Amino acid sequence: MKEIMESSVNYAAPWEEEEGEPDEVLEEPMSMRETTPSKVEVEILQKELHKVGLTCEQTSEKTLQRYIDEIRGQLPTGGTAEVFCIAERVPAASVAPAAAASFIDEVSSYSLEGDTIDSELISGHDGLDSFLGFILKDNPGGQEFVSQIAGVNYGDRDFGQQFAENNPEGVHFLATLAEQNIVPTASGTWVVDDQAGRKTTSDLTELVVAKRWEALNQKKPKSDRATCKKGEQPDKRWGQTGYRKESYTLEGTSADAIKKKYRQLGTNISAAIVEGISKEGIEATLTNQISPLQEESFKSNDYDTRKDGVDREILVCLVRNPSRKTNQGVGILSVTWRLQIKNYKSKKSATRHDASLDFTMRSILYPTVYSSGPEKNMTTVYDQTQDDKKLCPITS
Repeated sequence: MKEIMESSVNYAAPWEEEEGEPDEVLEEPMSMRETTPSKVEVEILQKELHKVGLTCEQTSEKTLQRYIDEIRGQLPTGGTAEVFCIAERVPAASVAPAAAASFIDEVSSYSLEGDTIDSELISGHDGLDSFLGFILKDNPGGQEFVSQIAGVNYGDRDFGQQFAENNPEGVHFLATLAEQNIVPTASGTWVVDDQAGRKTTSDLTELVVAKRWEALNQKKPKSDRATCKKGEQPDKRWGQTGYRKESYTLEGTSADAIKKKYRQLGTNISAAIVEGISKEGIEATLTNQISPLQEESFKSNDYDTRKDGVDREILVCLVRNPSRKTNQGVGILSVTWRLQIKNYKSKKSATRHDASLDFTMRSILYPTVYSSGPEKNMTTVYDQTQDDKKLCPITS
């Protein structure tokens, strides 16, 4: 397989400031728990490949298992950041059914008193099942994630009702993401388990939107960040940013191109932050990432993951040194990608194809400054994200 890479000016987001961390190890309260991360499985990968027309010997179970083992063995190791939410920002054109849309509009606007919500407001809504079906249909990774926060397996009888009764705040969290056209696509290595974490996650997904991230990136970072408090230095940003853009052109089989996408996606995701991402977190991010054929593809002979002029965007929420009760910071990585394979449908007359693969990655990290020691600082990461949202509000 022939390959050419083009790279732009890349810089990884740091968890630490240039002058290093303070002597005190800073941790702040946030309830989290470990979860079973999604993995790339032969059966699911085969179904995804069949959907895009790859039904040849290259997609046999034996061959796919060899491909998975090969890619798994090439993923970066040694990264320390853990992944607590993996999602995709779907095009606004992905219209929800009326009942699901009504559920999203109403439930996402609910105000939580004391960080809790009455489960009957969720379970009694006529659009609950329609909403869960809308975000989870044909989404096995999302089903894994939601099952773990629901405390009941997707597909079980009365799943929606049980979810609403067990964790109404979790349903509310999914609705707030859906209001931003975001749906979960896989289970990471950890999950937030309190309202502070859920609100911070929602803020992170807003702050990494391209225009808002670019506006933040142009601001100067706060001075003496570790001692700065909420609302201070209002003209400077809390978030520590990173950017990465890579383009590849290659010649090979369709399977070569898809393998290349998986391998480079994993490599670039980990390289987007200084300390890297755990191998389990990288593999979880790679699940459910075969894009179905778009309508434009049926009008030509090519395969293109771009839909309605929009490239696919993965959102990866990160946490530093988590435990069940504390962590040392959170952040988010946005990965926009596009894979094109020329003459894709000509499998018999042309087994080798020209292909191109493009990645753009934006990251923003929020190391905690919270301290209950002598130099008390009660500023939380949620306070940081709220300050940054005020610094660079959304503009039309």
